[in-house]
Amino acid sequence: MVQWEARFYLVDWKTNRLPDYEPASLRRAMLEHHYGLQYHLYALALDRFLAARMPGYRVTDHLGGVFYLFLRGLDPARPGAGVFHDRPAAGVLERLRSGLLPGREVRDDA
Repeated sequence: MVQWEARFYLVDWKTNRLPDYEPASLRRAMLEHHYGLQYHLYALALDRFLAARMPGYRVTDHLGGVFYLFLRGLDPARPGAGVFHDRPAAGVLERLRSGLLPGREVRDDA
């Protein structure tokens, strides 16, 4: 997790070998390796963490999203190559929360 200005971001470093590191290849790798599921679970955990510890927390104001950085594709000469970013919508996180934790509050001793 990193904080930049008023927002918090998840960063995951990947070492996948891809034919290239342009957006289409990154999307394909994200699907093939189920990284979308992974980052939604990570984002949900970060959302719950911030909600419990940050007075006035609002997902739309404070959660900046996730970055998957494909190390082999990062190149200062090609800004954006090797970088996948997404920001799960507040509604998606709410549905995940409801589906994973129906009718229960999360407790530290559970």
